[in-house]
Formats: sequence, C-alpha cells, structure tokens
Amino acid sequence: MSGESNAIFRNLRASYATIPQGLTVKVKFNSLPRLFGQRLQRRLLGMTEANSWWREGCVTVLQEDHMVRGFARVGYHRRESELCVENYGPSILLEDILYASRMCLVGFPGVTVEEVQILDDGTPLFVGGSQISIAPDYDGGRAQEVHDILYRLGLVGEAAGAQEAKGAEEAKGQLGWVPDLSPEIKFLWRKMHDDSITRSDLQRVALLALQELCMLGVKDFQRQKLEALWVLHSQANSSKVLASPLRPRYGMQWKLDKLMSVEVDSVHDLCSAHTSLNEVTRLLLGKLKIRIPNQGHFRGVYWRSPREAICEAVEESTEENYGQIFDSGFFSGVWVHREDREEYQREAVQTTLGGSLGKLQEDIHRHTGELSSVLQDLSCGLEQKPRRYINMVQALLDASETTTMQPPTLALLYPAEPPSTFDPTTWFAHELSLTFLCSATLRPALDDDGKVVKFKIRQPSQFLPRAF
Repeated sequence: MSGESNAIFRNLRASYATIPQGLTVKVKFNSLPRLFGQRLQRRLLGMTEANSWWREGCVTVLQEDHMVRGFARVGYHRRESELCVENYGPSILLEDILYASRMCLVGFPGVTVEEVQILDDGTPLFVGGSQISIAPDYDGGRAQEVHDILYRLGLVGEAAGAQEAKGAEEAKGQLGWVPDLSPEIKFLWRKMHDDSITRSDLQRVALLALQELCMLGVKDFQRQKLEALWVLHSQANSSKVLASPLRPRYGMQWKLDKLMSVEVDSVHDLCSAHTSLNEVTRLLLGKLKIRIPNQGHFRGVYWRSPREAICEAVEESTEENYGQIFDSGFFSGVWVHREDREEYQREAVQTTLGGSLGKLQEDIHRHTGELSSVLQDLSCGLEQKPRRYINMVQALLDASETTTMQPPTLALLYPAEPPSTFDPTTWFAHELSLTFLCSATLRPALDDDGKVVKFKIRQPSQFLPRAF
C-alpha cells in the first residue's frame, strides 16, 4: 500500500473512530487476469476516496447524505492471485466490493476461487473452497453477514438456497424456492428481510437486481422484453388499470412514473403469472415506500398485452426514455430513466476528474506549465456547470465501449486557447485540444521528448454530438 493511501486509511480510522471494525475477507484465486486491476478501478469509481489508488488497491468510502458511514481498504495481488478487503462499518460496502470484483472476472471462465477466508478481528469465522454445497451454519451474530458474503462471491449453491427456503420460508414471507430466480433476485429478497438495512443500501441492491427482474421469463415464457420494470396498478374507486415504469433515482425516493403510464384493458391478460416475481416486486415497493399513483393498488408486474397497440406503446415509451449507464463505476450497465442517468454518472466522473484534479495538475506542471490555467478553469467548471462536461466524457466512453473490449482511455479536453473563466459556450464553440490520460494514475501521455501529447478537435459539435 502506498504511503499516501495508507495515510488516508489511517486518517479515516482516526476521524471516524466510532465506526466499528467489520469483517475482513481474503479470496485466493487460481489466477487473476492482467485486466482485473483496471476493471476493478472502474467498477469502484464513485466510492473510491480521492488520491487513494495505488498500484494494487484503493480505499473506498460509503457515504449517505454526505456523511461517512463506513470505509474499506481493498488490496489485490496479481502474482499471488489474492484479493483482500478490510471493512469498517456496514457490511453492504464489503458486499458491494466483492460483487464488483466478481463482475470484473466476467469473460474469464477459467478463473476460479480456490479459498475464501472470512475473519472477525483476526478470528476465522469461515474458511472454505469454491465448492460450497450448503451455507455455513453456526451460532453467532455474524452468520447472516457470512452467508451474504458467500452469496456475493457466487459461492453458495442451489442446495444452500433450498435449505434456506425450507427452513425460513415462513419467516421470509412465503416466497417459495424458485430455481429460475437469479442469484441477484434471491439476494435482493434476503436483503429486503434485513431490518437493519437502510433505504439507500436497499436501493443499491435493488438497482443491481433490476435487470434480472426485467429479463425473467423473456426467453421461456413469452414475456415482452423491456429495459424497465413496468408495474400494473388500478386507481382508487375505478376499474381502470394502468401500467407505469419503475424509476430508480440517485439519492432520491424511487417512484412509478405516472407521466409515462399506459392504460391497459384487463389485468388478467397482462399480469405476470410468475407469482414469485409479483411477490418480490410487491415487497420492494413496500420496503422502499414507493407510492402507487393516485392512491391506487398494486396488481402485479406487466408481462405482455394481447393487443399489439399496447405492446408498442410500452416498448416505444421505454426506448425513448430509458438508457444504459456506461462506464460509470459500480452501476455500469444498469438501465435508468434518461433524466436520472446523469446523477448516477456525475459521481463517478467527478470522483475521477475532480477528486484527482490537484494531483493531475502537479503531474502535468512538473513537465510543462502550459495547462495550469486550463486545469483551474476545469476545476471551477466541474463544480459549477458539470452537465456538459459529463456528457462530453460520457460520449467518449460510449464510443470506446462499442469499438473495443479494452477499458476506454480517459481523456482531458480543453480549449486550444484557455479562457479566463469557465464558459461552456466558448469552450465548445471553437477548437479543442485533447490529451489522453492513464486510467490508473490520471497522468497525461508524453512523447519521446517528455512533452504532453495533444490532439486537435477542430469541430467539437460533430466530434461529440451528445454534448450539444
């Protein structure tokens, strides 16, 4: 761990001494791909403390309403093929980091877990290999945490789930064990019965499971394929049935968007016959206190209408209003309303650019002082008028996402002639300069003479149409 990162972690422990020490998880893999570190850095954007990245790890922070609730030290060692997470505070941060690490290994089927150690202040609570047929069963206040950790690592098999459903069906709301429910939906179901979980933490879990809720039954049961979860509800004192999409919102109360509602004919033809999907959605609406529009009643999850006009209306509304979050940290790949997507992207972009701006300026100034005024303008702009800059960065990331499987390279765009103040109109109306940055260190690319490599964009509005 670098000296700067170690100092950040020590400072967090001293500043938030009341946050209790959580569990430590050590995972031994048979190997780790070269791209694992880069992917993990991108996945943890938005929760990484500024300037805490070092070559093989970082310090992450869990915040709510600008208050620190927890923090963790993440370290991975590619040669030893090990991952270690030392958590302080709520276990949801630890579980999120483990989920992110598992997502980073998608596309590497040969990578397997050889051993998992779960420690409580140095005392082993669980030690096991990759083949876990049943969940650990022991007395102790942290048994649930251990089980959730193994779920997040994808190590608890069907036998464990069947045993859990059989022993706790009544306590967990009568959800029968349904084999075709994905691990994400099962994990969401478990978390919704955790009385200690906060609303924001439950929203994080629900957002990751949302795509699975949308896709359940599409291949096998002729469910209409949609990127949004449409919910059927009836109005109070009326037989009219409406379908409205669930709208996740960053840092805000989720809602059913009544402005996008589509009137349907019969709930029996449209409602999901998948009782478990209806039960999960009903409980989710209740736990997150999502109001049914016009004081209506929940009738089920929209499946498919026998009327082609209704199917087209729902599909067109979804396509026009929902978009995927690309390369924006923990929630990459999730579909949200286009008006809400920027909020999810803002945190990752500002953490990457704003949090490391001071260090970046020092690194560039060490080689050349020509960009110092540009960086000052950029810093001011990120704080005051971030929308266009975020859209511009997102456009670059989206473009690279469609052309390569490699992680896209971050780029710094700035006027060819730095303005005295940050003015989006003048910034994007004239020629721009572009400098590529290392995604790990955020240092600029240098040529053989040690000068910053710059490219010219003579028509920004054509090069970055989404920013205009």
